[in-house]
Parts: sequence; C-alpha cells; structure tokens
Amino acid sequence: MYWQRKNWFHHFVWTVALLYTCFHVKAFAPFSKGDQLTPPAKISKPAPPAKALISKFDPIIYQTAQKHRIDWRLISSIISVESSFRPHVTSRAGAKGLMQVMPAVAREYKVRSQKLYHPQTNIQIGTRHFLNWMRVIKGETGEDVLKLTLAAYN
Repeated sequence: MYWQRKNWFHHFVWTVALLYTCFHVKAFAPFSKGDQLTPPAKISKPAPPAKALISKFDPIIYQTAQKHRIDWRLISSIISVESSFRPHVTSRAGAKGLMQVMPAVAREYKVRSQKLYHPQTNIQIGTRHFLNWMRVIKGETGEDVLKLTLAAYN
C-alpha cells in the first residue's frame, strides 16, 4: 500500500505517456535549449476513423481537439487514464466526468459543477485546462513539457 501511495503520481504520468505513444504519435519535435515550443497548430491531427475505435466519445474529442489545435489521441489517452471513458464518475477528491475536472476549475471557466457530467462540456473544460498548463510550463524539450503538463493536469 505504501508503494502505491508513493508512486501513484509517476504511474499516472507514465501511463498517459505510454497510451499516447501507443498511437505512434510524434506530437513534438526535438528541441535545442533556445528553441520555442512548436505551436499546437503544427501538430498533426489525423482524422478519427469512421467507426470509433477508442470510445463512443471520439467525435466530441475530435471536434474539441480541432477547435483547440491539439492531437485528439492525447485527449483520448488522458480520458482513458482519468475515467476509463465513464462520464458519470466522481473521484474521492471530487473531480467529475470524463477528464476528472475539479469543480473549482469549472468555476474558473464559468461552468456550473453539475455540467461537468456532460461529456462535451467536460472534454472542453479539461482540454482548455490542459492547454493552459502547457502554456505555463517550461521545459528544455517538447517531451519535458508534455510530461510536466501531464503531471500538472493530474
């Protein structure tokens, strides 16, 4: 039990990273020390398959990803780890919905807590929150930024 409490954070980060890389996505090019992070618009956004391979929420995820210029498979990976694609789940800490958004975060985006169980609202708020963390976090490489953002999102 001690091991689980001590390493849950690392487990979360590596699980999301593993899920994301399982889709063979190269979201960020290698960086040298002075380079800027590649803007999200430069990230390739493959279209989702005609039939949802990952979940029934793929069309919503893809639409949100296009709007925010982020790879839809990364959002799917986060949802898989956070809620296993169950939209009505609530954590012991109070995080709600697919992307496990906290009510305080919802208030920042002027959304009522009860709307967090609605998949489209939850995915939009969670994606915006993730991208805000990505803009704030600094790293030497794109991979560092992605890992630190995943850790901060959790």
